[in-house]
Parts: sequence; C-alpha cells; structure tokens
Amino acid sequence: MKFAVEGVPYQVHQDGCKVVFENKYTCFVHDLDQGGELSDARVINGSNANLLAAPQRNSIGLLEHNHYIVFSSLNSPAEDVEIFQDGELCGLTFTQRLHNAQGDELKNVLIRRRVTYHPWGYSVNDVTIECAVDIAPVGQVQIGSLGVVSRMDCMAVREASVMAGAPWGTNAVSDYKTLSGGWRKSDVPAYYSRHLPLSILLFKRGLEGIEYARCDNLQVWDDLIKSRQLYWQQGLISFDRQSSCYEVRMCPVDTPRENQFLPAGSTTLSYRMTLPYVKKHIVPLRPLASNLFKKDQFADRWPTAEEWKSLGESSCTLMRLHNDGDRFNNGIFWRDADYPPYPADEMAKMDQALAEAGKNNIAVTPYFSVKEFHPEAAGYAENAMAWRRTLCDSPDEPIIVNGTLHGVYGGQMCLKSNWYAKRRDTIDEVLNNHAFGGVYFDWCGGSECYNREHFDGRHWDNDAFQELMEWSRQRAGDGEVYLHMTNVPSLAAENLASMVLTEEVGAGRFSPEMFSPHVHFMNIAPRSICQMLSGDASRNDRRCQSMAALLNHATVSMWDQYECDFISSQSWLDSVTKYCRHTAPGEGLAETNSHDAGIAAYWNEEEILVCLANFSEKPQRITWQLSADIAGKIYSDEAALEAFEFKTFTIKR
Repeated sequence: MKFAVEGVPYQVHQDGCKVVFENKYTCFVHDLDQGGELSDARVINGSNANLLAAPQRNSIGLLEHNHYIVFSSLNSPAEDVEIFQDGELCGLTFTQRLHNAQGDELKNVLIRRRVTYHPWGYSVNDVTIECAVDIAPVGQVQIGSLGVVSRMDCMAVREASVMAGAPWGTNAVSDYKTLSGGWRKSDVPAYYSRHLPLSILLFKRGLEGIEYARCDNLQVWDDLIKSRQLYWQQGLISFDRQSSCYEVRMCPVDTPRENQFLPAGSTTLSYRMTLPYVKKHIVPLRPLASNLFKKDQFADRWPTAEEWKSLGESSCTLMRLHNDGDRFNNGIFWRDADYPPYPADEMAKMDQALAEAGKNNIAVTPYFSVKEFHPEAAGYAENAMAWRRTLCDSPDEPIIVNGTLHGVYGGQMCLKSNWYAKRRDTIDEVLNNHAFGGVYFDWCGGSECYNREHFDGRHWDNDAFQELMEWSRQRAGDGEVYLHMTNVPSLAAENLASMVLTEEVGAGRFSPEMFSPHVHFMNIAPRSICQMLSGDASRNDRRCQSMAALLNHATVSMWDQYECDFISSQSWLDSVTKYCRHTAPGEGLAETNSHDAGIAAYWNEEEILVCLANFSEKPQRITWQLSADIAGKIYSDEAALEAFEFKTFTIKR
C-alpha cells in the first residue's frame, strides 16, 4: 500500500461571471458579479455540495448615530480582473469598490485583491486596502467574513495567546464544540470574542469542512484602525436564522466609538482558506505506528531481527524513532536539532535497526520537534535568544523551556526566525546519512510570538510551519510525513500527511465516545491515538482502548503484544477500503441503547459494515440503529454481546 501523497495543482477556467479553481479533491468558485468573492467551496469526495450559504465579503462600517452604514464588496462587480498561472500556482487578481445596500460607493477607498491557489488545498488571500484620505468614523471592518451551511456539526477555534489557558504551548484548540444547526441556544453565538482568533474550522465529522486561518502577520490586523482610545476586535460564529447558516465574522475592529479611522495609505491583510483532501474510499488503518523502542532496559531497547520480522508479519508498515528525552537517565538520547545523536556504537545499532526494518517493508521515521531546540545542540548558545519564541514584547524575556523528568526537551523557537533554516538543515543532515523512510514531526502547529528580532510585531508561524511541511513532503519523496497534531487541526498540513497521530489525554472511563472529534475527523489520512495507559494496565483496559480507537477508524500508537494480537485478529480491516463513508460513536448516524456499547458503520452503495463493541465486563443484549442517511431508511435490530466483545457483520442496503 502506497501511503505517500502528492500535491494536486489547481486548474482554472472561467464560466461567464464565475472563475473556477478545481482539482480532483476540491473546487473553489469566485463570482465576479459579487466583487470577485469566493461564493462556492466544495469537497468533491465529501457531499460535493457548496459549503457556503453566503459568499465571503470585505466590508467597512461607518458610524452614524450609533449605527453602522455598511459598504460591502458584494454589492458591485469586480474590476481589473486578471487570471494568472505561475508554475504549480494559479490565481486571480482584481479590484473591489465598496457600496452600501442603496448602491452608494464608499469614496476614496479601493481594495486590491490577490488570491493564490496552492496544490495542498488552500488559497492565500491578500487584501490590500487603499485609502486616498483618512476614512472616519469607522466602527467596523470585516475581512473575509462568510456564511457556512448549517449541516456542519462541529467547530474548532485556535485563539490568540491572550485567551489561552496555557500560553506557553502551541496555540491549540481549547475544545471541539458541537454545533446543532441552530436548534440550541449554544449556537447563538457558538463563539464570540473581542480578540480575533487565529483560525476557525467548521466541519461535519467524517465528511468535510472548511478552515479560515490568518496569515503570520498578526500585527497588521491590530494596527489597521487608528484611534484615540481602546477599540475592540470581533471574532464571531453564530447561527443566523434568516439565512439558515453560521455567520463567521473576522473583524479587525467592531466597536461603535468616535475618533476611529482608517489612515490614508495602503495596508495588506492576509488569510488562508483551506478545504480537506477527502479520499473517495476509506483510507486504510495502519497498525502500530509507534515508537520502535519498547524495552524497559537500555541495553535491550533496539528491536532484534526476529522482532522486526514479527512486526512485519503483524502488518506493521510504520514506526518512529522517538527518543527526545533522557528516559534512562544516562545522557544517551536524541537531543532536538543535534547530530549525531548517539555515540558510535549506538549509531551502529540504529543503522542496523533501519536495515532490518527495510527488510520487512517497515518505514522508520526520525523524530523532529518543529519548535524545540535542545540547549546542548550545536548553535544553541549563539542563536537561541534571537530565535526564541516570546510571549511579550520585551528583549529580556527568557527562553521558554519545555521540561522532562531528566532535564529538558528544549527551548521553544519560532519558525519566523532563522530557526527555520536550522531545522531544515538538521532534517537534511539526518536523511542524507541514514536509511530513514521519511520524517516524524512533533509540535505541529503555529505558535504566537512577539520577538521583534525576526518579525516586527505580533505574529505566529503557521504559514512558516506549512512551508516547512511542504518542503518536507518534497524532501521525503515516496516516504512518510508522519505528523503529531494533538489539538492543532490544520487541513493544509493534514492534506499532505501519510499518517496523523492525535489525542494524548485520556478519558476518565473507557467508552465509545472517549476521544475528541479530531480522532474521527475527515477521511484525509490514516490516524492513531497516543498510547494513554500505564505499563501495568490490564488486558481489558488495553482492549477497551483499542476498541474505542477502532470504532473511530483509528489505531493505537503502541507496541504491546496483546494489543498487536487484537488488531491482527481483525480480518475485516482489510475490507474497509471498499467503503466510501464511515461514522463513529456520538455522531448521531449509528446508535445503541447502552452507554457501555458502541457502534460504528462503514458503507457504500451496496452494503453496510456494522461494528459493535461491548465496554462492559458483563454480557449485554442491546438494540442498535442506523439512520436513513446510512441505510436509506431507519434500520434497527438487536444484538447479543459477550463481555468486552468486538464484532462485525455486513448487511445489504
């Protein structure tokens, strides 16, 4: 099975007032009659229906008697339209004039637009506001706001550090929020903040989604408006009953105060719009995909030739050399961004292990932290202060150091600095000298930073991270790009991954719904969860964890013989690639009448594969049900399950 993926450049054509950018996975349509704005976004192997109930828009609201007079890009046609092709990139440039609902133009303001489509499912949108004079009084500005269809059932927002519970970490999703299509009060609003979020993702689990992410220059959003007093931004996601959609507002300013103005001159704000590369058929699961070190004793940590053979016979195709901490407290571990990692005898053992893995068709990927730089690595003393991530605008802020039981993992760096070049060089050095089968990345996501030595003002390095991933995808060739993405969903990054690792924190009890929606996310790439059990966990605990993962179409990143044997015994896994859709527990399409019994289903036009799991130590007789979306009509039946049983069966549609 070939797991490597390739970028797919967009083809562009014009159909009347519509400019269409399309590849085999996604389609974006711009409407020139509506200011050139994005009016249609489709995931071809999802629903292949428009995810936008209302086009994107840019608007400026002038304050008048405590109300906004809104001038929008949607109220007049685009001007100066040009379609361009630049190698694998293509796009559109045009000019927008803003008009209110009565057709009056906002004088002395032009918006220049450049939209560039990249082969990994996203467009970069540059919005340049040109003001001939100061524009006042401005109460609201919206950049790329849009309406998303009500069928989306989940939301993930990555907030600014000022809103984060643990600002020293990556700007992560604090919670995946369930959306109800406007049927619950929690949808109105689903999200509201006076600080603009860094990214917004709305999706329907198992099917499709759409993501808006601000580009790396955050300071320009903060400085757009000039004011003599404090003003507020606005990030909003709220169900709009009139349009029956989720209104998504991104406002660099939204506050009805006097003395606020857009200054004369030119300002460019940029954001990224991404759709997922959903595959036509269910992607296969990948057993194990774990750290190749399993031994409790340092001397026995490298797998033997017999163990590599056993792994290959267990359908293992991928392992990672994850050794970033001094687990054995002997100073022999792989320090982030250092090379060579081990003494000569350990390096020889590593190369021998890679040779044995290759004999058994197993790819081994080395560990690289995207953000951590170990203090003992070459170049740290000279460069770390300049490259470090800072959380305030102070030249004296110390390096944020991520600790471990025996020392540190490393200091946090920012990819907007020359750390980016250092990280690339160290990846190259490792891959040039050893028979690794790709790369494994930790700390996969943008982090907010204030360090002015590599960017003038507040920024994050999300675009730089994506650039590094695309370079790594090219560098790996037919090899693996294995990403650890706990709480940092990114459609653009996951589109290029051959494996995604997620979910580090376990639930209090084992249950069918113990994982976040990021485990059963969209059918983009194979997924696994981190091993979350202690070494003395019981077999039943291990079985429950594996059953919960399987119901979510995921495996467990582990190397435990019992769990290996359990996964290997699931012969039905070989057939899942013939199905086109899958639903996991908690999504409402397949349900049981017991909290301790889980159900999942795979289906195509001909048949349905049903998976049932009993998480109880006692036998159960349950009732299970499939919705009409799966079976064409509501389908219900009973099943008897033994204690901790996992069973599958098929039914014809």
